[in-house]
Amino acid sequence: MFPAPFSQLIACGLLDKNSIRQTDDGFFAAAVSLGDLLLNAGIPALYNAQGEERRCERYLDDWHLYAITENGETVCSLFKMREQENDAALPADGDTPGVTICFIAFDAALLIRSLKTPSTPNLQSLYLEIDRVVARRGQKHHPLLKGYWSQSPSQAPYLVARMYTQHAASFAQDGMLPVPQHYAATYRNNRRLRRFIDQNNIAAGRTICDHAFIYITDPQHLSPQEALAILATHTANTSFHSFAAEVQFHARCLMPAFRLPFLKKSPYDSAVRADMTIDTGRLHLLFPFYHNQSRWLRAQQKYHPHT
Repeated sequence: MFPAPFSQLIACGLLDKNSIRQTDDGFFAAAVSLGDLLLNAGIPALYNAQGEERRCERYLDDWHLYAITENGETVCSLFKMREQENDAALPADGDTPGVTICFIAFDAALLIRSLKTPSTPNLQSLYLEIDRVVARRGQKHHPLLKGYWSQSPSQAPYLVARMYTQHAASFAQDGMLPVPQHYAATYRNNRRLRRFIDQNNIAAGRTICDHAFIYITDPQHLSPQEALAILATHTANTSFHSFAAEVQFHARCLMPAFRLPFLKKSPYDSAVRADMTIDTGRLHLLFPFYHNQSRWLRAQQKYHPHT
């Protein structure tokens, strides 16, 4: 049994069961992006509040629908899986790779309504709702989403991380995937990531990553070291436990005390969307989810020992 929005997308012929990923603890994710759902419904663009066109293949190609069901309640939101794009010069949504998980509830009924009746008012309302969830400041988290993502036993971070490494690997050509531009520009100054990549190569018995390319034997069946090289160079997490701990860290920071209105962007605003990426401005040593011996990673290892 799928949550209602997923069942409705199946009924519309825009999603099939094989394109839905799920865990044993009530998490569901669409492997098809919002952009592709809209394009497949014959909708090439949405419109912002000023009526300006926003092309689906440029603005919504990375965003995916997810739902969490607990005790009979279902809440939807969105997560991003972005590969290295090269559209910074175009009217588009950016090209920095990484994963973003939103903890803000998304009104999936607007998506279904727009797919069924793609009028300009519906498409404009849908764009505003997507923009509210993925970008607009001052938004509040949904308690069910915070409750799920803040728990160490939650399975979804691992599913999302594996979806992302598989997604990124699909862009390899002739067995070679270029590392993200931010990684190439910063790895020399990041001893933690540079050392991990070198150790990962040793564990694989071959060069998986030479800091310019990741060498992939079969994009459909990644080896553990290939998946970790993608994760490290694209999200700055050197393990799936680290990725899950970073998501959990963001969710647990969703407290009223972190809403500081005098700041342009408060800690709460930063936490309400967990953003796993290579960020040139980060002070890596300050974040516990990057340290293998931190209590955050030990908790993940306890509940997910075989990941």
